[in-house]
Amino acid sequence: TSGSTAFPKGALRNHRSLIGIAHYLIDEALHISEVDRLLSYFPFYHIAGCVYLVLGAHLKGSTLYLMEAFEPEEALRLVDQEKITFLGGFETHFNLLINHPHFRKYDVTSARKVLLATGPEWYDRVREAGMGSEVLAHHYGFTEGTGVVVPHEEKDYAKRKYTNGKPFPGIEVKIVDPETGSKKAPGEAGEICLRGWTLFQGYYKMPEETRRSMDEEGFFHTGDYGWFDEEGFLYYRGRYKMMIKTGGENVSEKEVEVVLEEHRDIKAVQVVGVPDPLWGEAVTAVIEVKPGKILHKEDLVNFCRGKLAGFKIPKNVVFIQAHEWPVTPTGKIIKADLKKLAAERLGIKEIAAPKT
Repeated sequence: TSGSTAFPKGALRNHRSLIGIAHYLIDEALHISEVDRLLSYFPFYHIAGCVYLVLGAHLKGSTLYLMEAFEPEEALRLVDQEKITFLGGFETHFNLLINHPHFRKYDVTSARKVLLATGPEWYDRVREAGMGSEVLAHHYGFTEGTGVVVPHEEKDYAKRKYTNGKPFPGIEVKIVDPETGSKKAPGEAGEICLRGWTLFQGYYKMPEETRRSMDEEGFFHTGDYGWFDEEGFLYYRGRYKMMIKTGGENVSEKEVEVVLEEHRDIKAVQVVGVPDPLWGEAVTAVIEVKPGKILHKEDLVNFCRGKLAGFKIPKNVVFIQAHEWPVTPTGKIIKADLKKLAAERLGIKEIAAPKT
């Protein structure tokens, strides 16, 4: 596992599940064929590097270009020079690519197929940058379940931008109340749980961790927050460990990030909760501003009014530089480290115990 919210754990996977996921994503969702040219900057231990790209390219006979590490300008050069047709990545990857000072120097329009492991705001940003003209889809998955839903090509713009697709054939996904375990109805948010052939065989040499992650019906409890709509499309909106408890209310960090990422002067943003004597936790936005732009806390508060409930609007804003983002080797933001950084910048010395 990536270790973005907890200490990394080894996850045992069988051959069938990995090949099956590569088939559904590469073949049926992304329509990759032998003429495609894929670029990978993920390490092989990561599920994206192993399954989506290495196995996917072998299944279809595609050309696969491998980078030893993610370096944004080198990736842009390869897309241009080698006419790469497929890219995938997290917010960190697309942020560093699209906002690179030399971005316009390179032709990236060959990257017609893009898989986003990002928030919905990147759907438009990637298209505006000239990529994803043929296939542009959001993906939801995790190491223990690899892929859960098939990204889709719905004609409805809102469905393409804001949802993650429908479960793979043979996969069961349910939404439950994380406290009681009771099943939620369509439109009601809760914890995303998975059962079926994509599921892992357990954590390596951690039987108790494995047991605690499953319920009596054999569903794996992801710790992820989301819901289904009436048509069966899944909406993933972050981790329960990434929920802020402020003034007795729960706030999804991802929900606030989605709103702030629409601001034209923000290059990158993450939201965390920091200890607060009045609210318990205060919603705090950590922001990297685009070069040449100046932002103030009041600008962001005004921007959020009418888009978020009052208790969800950030009470603190911390501005940082590009090199200060704490990330895993795969490019995911390490929220625990970011929370510590934000607290230090705000002069808060004691960090509350992490939520479990």
